[in-house]
Amino acid sequence: MTDPGYTARREISNAVRRMTAGLGDSRSAVYDPLRELGALHLLGAAVIHAERGAARRAREDGQSWQGIGEAMGYADTPGPGTTSVAELAFQRLASDLGSGASFDWRCPSCEGLVTDYGPEVPLPDAQQGHAGGCERYGAEVAGWDALWDELDNGNG
Repeated sequence: MTDPGYTARREISNAVRRMTAGLGDSRSAVYDPLRELGALHLLGAAVIHAERGAARRAREDGQSWQGIGEAMGYADTPGPGTTSVAELAFQRLASDLGSGASFDWRCPSCEGLVTDYGPEVPLPDAQQGHAGGCERYGAEVAGWDALWDELDNGNG
């Protein structure tokens, strides 16, 4: 089986070669590192755009930030001051348009445009934009409340 990392690197090299008509290929006699950097920058922006689209579909499908982070290859690292898998994924994919990091997705249950403030914000405040009476949001908040009730009662 081919290493996925190797395959990705090979595809990136091929894309740079195509985007620069060969001038971004370091093996070329007319190699131009600035063209290579320009092509790599465009590819990076395209990857982030594609990641955000996939994460948006995952959130709409009910996937957690934890699951998204794991799919992206993040792993929990124990110790003080570490960042959770969920928070790493959110930080990578969220936008900050001046009001703090957020990530927008459409709730398939209520069809509201949800502004998600991430896994580190308590759930009742973390998702803004659900329509009143949204079953999905109601179930998530009820689960959140039950978890905290259990922790408050010393069962967690």
